[in-house]
Amino acid sequence: MQKKVPSGILCSMEELKRYLNSLSKPDQVAYAKACLTTLGYLRKAVYSESKPTFDAALARLLDENSGGVVKKHALRPDVWPELVDAA
Repeated sequence: MQKKVPSGILCSMEELKRYLNSLSKPDQVAYAKACLTTLGYLRKAVYSESKPTFDAALARLLDENSGGVVKKHALRPDVWPELVDAA
């Protein structure tokens, strides 16, 4: 059973969307590249009707390269439940 993300944590995709929108286009591309993915893939995930799940490695990279703005435990609460409980 997957744990629900506490209400104090923004929906993971909303967090990512806000972070991407705060960056200039070149910085968005650089962020995606640093996370070993593409801006197109991230945008598709953010705006997808279905709830995409990033693998744990990508969730970790999104967290690390955003300076913790995009939280890995919000993207994958099943992988880091201890961080969800602490939030």
